[in-house]
Amino acid sequence: PDLEMFVCPTIRVCPPPHVPRVAVGLGPSCQQNHRPLNEDLKSLDLPLPLRGFSGRRSFFAAIAISGGFLVARQSFFSVRGRGFGEKAAAPQDVQPFQINASLHVDPVVSTDWLKRTLGEIDVVVLDVRSFDDFAKGHIPGATHLNWTLDIVDQDNAIPNMLVDGEKFATIMQSHGINDGIWVVLVGDFPQVTRVWWALKRYGHDRVSVLDGSYRKWAESGGESSSDTWPDLKFQAPFTIRDKDSLVVDAEQVLKRESTVQLIDSREPGVFEGKVQVGNTRPGHIPGAVNVPTSRLLHNGALKSNEELKSVFEDAGVVVDKPTIAYCNQANMASVAIFALYKLGNTHVSLYDGSWAEWGSREELPAERTSP
Repeated sequence: PDLEMFVCPTIRVCPPPHVPRVAVGLGPSCQQNHRPLNEDLKSLDLPLPLRGFSGRRSFFAAIAISGGFLVARQSFFSVRGRGFGEKAAAPQDVQPFQINASLHVDPVVSTDWLKRTLGEIDVVVLDVRSFDDFAKGHIPGATHLNWTLDIVDQDNAIPNMLVDGEKFATIMQSHGINDGIWVVLVGDFPQVTRVWWALKRYGHDRVSVLDGSYRKWAESGGESSSDTWPDLKFQAPFTIRDKDSLVVDAEQVLKRESTVQLIDSREPGVFEGKVQVGNTRPGHIPGAVNVPTSRLLHNGALKSNEELKSVFEDAGVVVDKPTIAYCNQANMASVAIFALYKLGNTHVSLYDGSWAEWGSREELPAERTSP
């Protein structure tokens, strides 16, 4: 509310797989052909359809400010391709959006797959690296997620807890993610696996991690962009489908059945109680086995399936048994459940409170391997 925002009436038409964007400026930095959005102007109807959206669809919108986002209040999608100069479809010509449920979703996708797929199916590349890294270079059309702010419950006394479903849906919609979108995550571990888990936890199964992140994309000759213009944020439906089995609380961990494995993803010194983290007690949850996240990675990348299986088995973890993982703030532990999922185990859960909660509650039991 303290910023004077202007919207340029000119639409930047991007070729697939770029997302159409509206040029936005603050104050005098954008000075030509602008219309201010103020109390008297709640929306700006676009006289032309936005073209070049995900390859095969035309997009019509009325822009408005909602919840701090520049959003499309109305949107109509056409499955028929049109050239740039062709007349747009009337609303009655638009077909309802269909989700292709037959597409197999791998938890990890290659750069070659992404190059082939962009523009062919509905993909949003969600970059979870730092904004500085994103600004230096990213996959064209990618959108940036500040995951430490956007999907973390800032009002929860327990650090790093996931926001509720309603807030999560709003954030995903603001990035152009709807029920039919395939999300490809770009970033490092554990950031990508934390966001992967969050999407899965709220029922969005069409999500994969890009193998090798942006580094491998660039090394393979993939196109790069340093464009940080804000994307057009449109309100397409992101339906929350709670998958409560993917998250557990302290009471569920305490009362877990004996057949459920518990993984502590922290480093051995912390697990054993030799190293104390913050104001929490030293030690670990009774019955947990130690599988440090560092043993699942090599040079920042996830190890091969064979290597992952060997690491888990060496620690006494049966890769196909129900498993809960935790760490200090449920970031590193997301790598463990992602690795097990990649090995075919869909019975995995993340203790979101992790040791930040457990180690602060004196009534909950704790063990130390060494005095």
